[in-house]
Amino acid sequence: VDALLAGGTRVRFEEGAALNDPVARRLTDGVVDVVRRHERLIRERFPKTLRRNAGYGLDMLLAQMQSGDPLRSVNLAKLLCGSEGTLALTLSAKLLLHPIPRHRGLCVLSFSSLDEAIECVPSLLKLAPSAVELLDDMIVQTALANLEHRAALEYLPRPKSGELMAVLYVEFEASDASVFEEKHAEVRSSVPGASTELYTTPETIACALRLRQAGEPLLHSI
Repeated sequence: VDALLAGGTRVRFEEGAALNDPVARRLTDGVVDVVRRHERLIRERFPKTLRRNAGYGLDMLLAQMQSGDPLRSVNLAKLLCGSEGTLALTLSAKLLLHPIPRHRGLCVLSFSSLDEAIECVPSLLKLAPSAVELLDDMIVQTALANLEHRAALEYLPRPKSGELMAVLYVEFEASDASVFEEKHAEVRSSVPGASTELYTTPETIACALRLRQAGEPLLHSI
């Protein structure tokens, strides 16, 4: 990150910046001191989630510090990312880009128990999906009582027994669409008790996702 500090100084924050720039070094030393003094609280209180991009990422800096000399390993650009302009003004940023996948496949799993749906997530994560999302019984039951959104349930598989109480959307990405049948077989093998359906075209995926897209309006309705 190429940034402008409150005093007008321009600093480039990157790994190893503290070795070459005295301002970056002073800031790195100060931040490292804060992290060290509060290490226990950072380890105990910071959320252990994969998706979190708000606030000061002191836990990420603590992880960087563990890999060696902080002046070499700490990259304060990580701290700027969630600071929302409170630490510096971003002039430019170098981003890590990933190729857009050519194909997406969606496995939908239906359950008669919310607990059963939740319990099978760890085994599904072993299949390296690009996303896993849960719709719970409140959304399903609210959709059943809603004339506009009831039709969205028609595109989903029904549980092998009992009423539909939970839905898992398991998404896979690939450069070759032929792998999705194999992924679907792996899903069925991992969760033998669930009813599953595979959607591989943009049209069928959009139909299957209608209930997921209706989730927030349904919750607002109650």
